[in-house]
Amino acid sequence: MIDQLIIEKYKKYGINDYVLKNVDDINKVHGIDVEMINGYSDLTKEKKELFKKFIVNFINGYGIKARTTFVPLSINDVEEIDYLGKKEPEDDYYVVLSREIKSIKADGSSELLKKSFDDLYSGFEIAKIEKRNYLRFEYEVYGEKTWQHVISPTEWY
Repeated sequence: MIDQLIIEKYKKYGINDYVLKNVDDINKVHGIDVEMINGYSDLTKEKKELFKKFIVNFINGYGIKARTTFVPLSINDVEEIDYLGKKEPEDDYYVVLSREIKSIKADGSSELLKKSFDDLYSGFEIAKIEKRNYLRFEYEVYGEKTWQHVISPTEWY
């Protein structure tokens, strides 16, 4: 029943191939206003454009039934910082001693979202710091909460 109702909405708006073209299609068919997603207003103009292109591709990656269960929860521009150390000085590899995830706002300010550390490595010296930036998109599908690292409009994991 639900599948038929959503199919009728796609057809009503001339989307006969069931491929959403833009965020307006998402709003018309699924009732999701991308600009109202929690955190969207804190993104820079460039990150907003990236997210709009991504979400169209992302939703198109799901089948019709899954799309009816899709609920966006939040979007954040984040900086993930890993503080790395070595168990032994001669080791060729590093271990993550601690990690911070910060939300970066359009005005340049930041807010700590999460900080974690491994008690196993307590007291180890920080030898290296690695930083990564990505959009963190949190959502529900089939009632399960999950999230994605968004790298580009067509690349996420």
